[in-house]
Amino acid sequence: MFESLFSRYPFFRYIPVILGMALIFRSSATTGSELGFLIPPWDKVFHALVYMCLGAAFALCFKLSVWKEKPCRAYIISFLLSVLYGASDEFHQTFVPGRDGGVPDLLADASGAFVGVLLYFLLIKFLVLKKNNHSIEKNQDSV
Repeated sequence: MFESLFSRYPFFRYIPVILGMALIFRSSATTGSELGFLIPPWDKVFHALVYMCLGAAFALCFKLSVWKEKPCRAYIISFLLSVLYGASDEFHQTFVPGRDGGVPDLLADASGAFVGVLLYFLLIKFLVLKKNNHSIEKNQDSV
């Protein structure tokens, strides 16, 4: 997919995570009165969607070879980094007027991160299997 770009410019692999964390930090600094449109339970859905993207971005940091050889390690690290950032974000929100950081928000963050990393893993698995099946068919045709 993007492996040739990432092998040529390895730093590009980290840009989605950096941008995602910056956007989350900026939106967490928004006061509660400016966020009137996010009423419960939609705020939890928003948390989950945002952290789903962040989880997938953390998963993207790992090379395809890591996902092939040690998928559990890549999954757990991506998930834990997302949750740790979610915890720091909830702590940050306690200093913003009209906002509070809480366990329900952190659980929404964690569930979103879990799904995001899982979707990335399934996408990688599908693409690798599709590529392997295609190469097997090519080899059988040439024999």
